[in-house]
Amino acid sequence: MFNGIISLISGIFGRKDRENKKINETTNPVVKGTQGRLEAEALVLKQGDHLIMVIDYDLGDMPSWIEWDTAASLMYIIQSGGSVAQMEAIIPPEEASQLEKFRRLILVTKVGKEKVTHMIPFLIRA
Repeated sequence: MFNGIISLISGIFGRKDRENKKINETTNPVVKGTQGRLEAEALVLKQGDHLIMVIDYDLGDMPSWIEWDTAASLMYIIQSGGSVAQMEAIIPPEEASQLEKFRRLILVTKVGKEKVTHMIPFLIRA
C-alpha cells in the first residue's frame, strides 16, 4: 500500500513538472538564427530583372524577407525562427527609387560549407 501511495504522489508531481516544462517551452521559445548586428561581407547586384544579394555568412536559420531602411541606412534579414539580423546598408540611399520595382530578392547565404539560394520578399522603408 505504501508503494502505491509513493507511486501516486510521484505521478502527480512528475506530471506537474512535465506540465511546467511544456508551459515554459511555449512561453519562452528558443529563438534560432542570427540575432542583432551582423558583421559579414555582402554584395548586391542587379542582373537583368533580378536583384541579387550575396552574404558570406551562415545565418543559422532560413531567411524570410529583407527590409532596407533607407533613412537609417540599415538592412534587416528577418528569419523564420524569429531572429532579426541587422547590417549596415550596402546600397546607397539614392538607389532606392531604382530598386523600388523589385519585390523579391535572390539571397545567397552559406549553410555550413555550402552556398544556398533563397528567393525572398524585399521591402524598402523610407
